[in-house]
Amino acid sequence: MVSEIAGYEISVCVLTYNHKEFIADALNSVMGQKTNFGVEVLVFDDGSTDGTVEVLKDYETQHKGKIRLYLAERNRGNYQNGLQIVSHATGKYIAFMDGDDKWLYDGKLQQQVEYLQANPNMAGCFHDAAIEIVATSNDQPKKTNWLFEGFRYYSQCYQYTSIYYPWDGLQRKIIPHSSLVVSRERCLQAASEYPRLNLSGSWILQQLMIRGSAFKYFNEVWSLYREHKGGVTKKVDPLKFNLSNIKALRYFLSLPAYKGMRKLIYEAIAHEYKFILYSDTIGEVSLFRKMGYIFYYVYYSLMYILREAYHAFIK
Repeated sequence: MVSEIAGYEISVCVLTYNHKEFIADALNSVMGQKTNFGVEVLVFDDGSTDGTVEVLKDYETQHKGKIRLYLAERNRGNYQNGLQIVSHATGKYIAFMDGDDKWLYDGKLQQQVEYLQANPNMAGCFHDAAIEIVATSNDQPKKTNWLFEGFRYYSQCYQYTSIYYPWDGLQRKIIPHSSLVVSRERCLQAASEYPRLNLSGSWILQQLMIRGSAFKYFNEVWSLYREHKGGVTKKVDPLKFNLSNIKALRYFLSLPAYKGMRKLIYEAIAHEYKFILYSDTIGEVSLFRKMGYIFYYVYYSLMYILREAYHAFIK
């Protein structure tokens, strides 16, 4: 089980919201980790209303002194959760865990921390995750996120290499959130300038933490991601999600660390506008707004082409 050695090398931060069906499974996989260093377990509930809080309180009673529980009175979203994590975590490293996921390997923390100790120049490390499509009732068919359709693992969908660079994130090679371990120092720096966005939260934080460095990828399936209709991203308006991504990408354009990646950022913004224009809900948007989206799609596409030409013929 999780080591109780005095002092903490790593803080495991479990984020949960309406995960009654899964949270005990997630916490058991955390508490089952085998390490030779100190581990603190912090659980942040974002105002659950489905009975998750009651499960957490029972779990806290049964494992007294082994976890710290933080309960929000109302749902606040990713932005506030991100700030709360770094303000309470005390370990040298931070491991993220979603309340509807679970870890499959009891030595995952040991291996990831050992790697970061030996490679202090790396911003963090992550690993592959299995994908499980969950139906919430017997009469309800399993609904698959189109991104994961036909895939059993994240690596089949995103095809990582052994080193994951900032430009991989700009190209939306999504990291399984419950696989990532990062230095707390980098997390603190990222949180200090974290854009006030409640969507795309994990991706934005990762892009800020990885600046000037990289993440190590372990080609091992050490966690399970559950795809279900109660997941946070399933309740988000796709238009708002794309606009949130665009706002974040525009913010990255202002950062010195991303100056050499402007071409990729222009391309990414153009793709987000393309998704908007081809979405099922575009018909509900006013003609004025639709024309605006078309203008920005063309503008950022041209910016990408010009940047591509600059690199190809001038630089």
